[in-house]
Amino acid sequence: MAEDSFTTVLILLILGFGASVGTGIIAGFLNPFILLALTGTSLPALSMLLYSPIKTRKLITKYRQSEESLIQP
Repeated sequence: MAEDSFTTVLILLILGFGASVGTGIIAGFLNPFILLALTGTSLPALSMLLYSPIKTRKLITKYRQSEESLIQP
């Protein structure tokens, strides 16, 4: 269930980012509302895309470091 909401939020953020870029191309990127929309959609989407792989990498590194103290057969 949590993965479904993660995917839904990510899709909505990417759709909002695309709409903001399209509006920015048509109306110009100097409008503060367009810049706010670009920032408000791109930063959360980018953090959602980067957080999971970084978290996984940290967990793997932590496990590899703890392997040294395991009892060998």
